Amino acid sequence: MPKCISGEETSSYRGRLADVLRVWDCYEQAWREDAPVVFRFEEADVLVWRPGEAGAVRSCFCTEAEEEEALRELEAQAVFSDSCLCWRAALCKGVRLGEKVSLRLVAELVGKDGIL
Repeated sequence: MPKCISGEETSSYRGRLADVLRVWDCYEQAWREDAPVVFRFEEADVLVWRPGEAGAVRSCFCTEAEEEEALRELEAQAVFSDSCLCWRAALCKGVRLGEKVSLRLVAELVGKDGIL
């Protein structure tokens, strides 16, 4: 995983949200709830995840290559070797695409299961 964003950076970063991507299991036809979420801002992509049920939300700026690496890591953990996972656009409670939002809000949404 890329380097995590510090608390100070989380508080100060604001950008226009361009897209929200979640991991979709093609065979199960369902979102992977344990997977990271990509928030695409106009200026940067941010990978956000919560390690474990009670873990604190973590986030990092990432590249498309790092997004694909995260997907491959999930596939490697799959029970079946022929898993089919992909990034798909998703809706997000509390924010609309094109809105200017902070990373703090994004972390709160993931922490409260606000992703649809």
